[in-house]
Amino acid sequence: MAPSAQKHHQPTSQTQALSATTRQRIERLLVQHEVGGYNRGLFAVADLPEIMACLDNLAHWLATKMPNLVEPNNKATFDEKTVLCIAYVDHVACDADTAPAVALQKFFNKHLAGLYSHLHILPHFPSPTIHEGVKGPAGRADGGFEAMNYRMDTRFGKPEDLKAIRAKLMFDFVLNHLSSKGELFEKFLAEEAGYQNFFVNLTDDEVKRLNLAQVFRPREHDPIVPFINANGIKKNVWCTFSETQADINILDPKVFCLVMESLVKDFVAEGASWIRLDAIGYLVKMLGIKPREASTDCFGIPETHNILKAMRCFFDEVAPNIALVPEVNATGEVIATYFGETGDEGHIVYDFPSAPVSL
Repeated sequence: MAPSAQKHHQPTSQTQALSATTRQRIERLLVQHEVGGYNRGLFAVADLPEIMACLDNLAHWLATKMPNLVEPNNKATFDEKTVLCIAYVDHVACDADTAPAVALQKFFNKHLAGLYSHLHILPHFPSPTIHEGVKGPAGRADGGFEAMNYRMDTRFGKPEDLKAIRAKLMFDFVLNHLSSKGELFEKFLAEEAGYQNFFVNLTDDEVKRLNLAQVFRPREHDPIVPFINANGIKKNVWCTFSETQADINILDPKVFCLVMESLVKDFVAEGASWIRLDAIGYLVKMLGIKPREASTDCFGIPETHNILKAMRCFFDEVAPNIALVPEVNATGEVIATYFGETGDEGHIVYDFPSAPVSL
């Protein structure tokens, strides 16, 4: 994430950079409300000023740093000439003195520029090494999808190396989870101020009340993983995909603000015009174990769709050429819902099952 995002965002907005229409829509999408005696929605009314100040600051930052993005006619477009090449940043062999991002840039510009309109760069963030001496993504946890933060790994080069590629870029935002070996998880585990609820965690009593049978799970393992900190305090952490991939708690307004800041400063500002939102369907957990909390299957629930709608609403105003690409591994009917009923969610949807089915 951007250097300013290493600490939780402290909104200090003195002006409202977003239009009244956009502000009102985002607030409606995010605010909690009661349905049948249970809380639905995402954030309490008292949390909205912090969130809207964060978004105003980011809108102002973009308008100041990247004014070309705000042009209303500069919109994300797709046609029959839209063709994507997909690669890891270190897929091109290079010597020890050449940064992998530079090698990729030179190879693409020499051999592929003009053949592809876009280059989809798979996760290029710090990730734990699982196989010492193995080069490329095979040596990284989950092929790099176990990100430790959202900043480009300096071992691969600099953002400027990627910006020099003669194609539009798509970056992967590993949205649902982060590595339990990363600095953000370490701050959470140590209970540093502001990080106590950064990841989804349950008390022992909540674990006892949990009905896992109702939860849609893509893996067979128990998603509740206990971690013990240096003071002997146990944290029961929700890990959807593996025991080392901890799910972020998007229901914490500070986490939501950090996600938005990372999208702006670590993706858009560093060259991404398309952003793939990995595993977005699992983002919001509502387990029915907290007071007045609704009980859901936690996959593609309305609150998750509202997060995506709020992101789309924000970028449609401040950077309309940015395309959001939610990645969904589900049936065609479910995948289609991520466009939104009125086309207000993903610009296109990354249909995960289509590639193996087509083979």
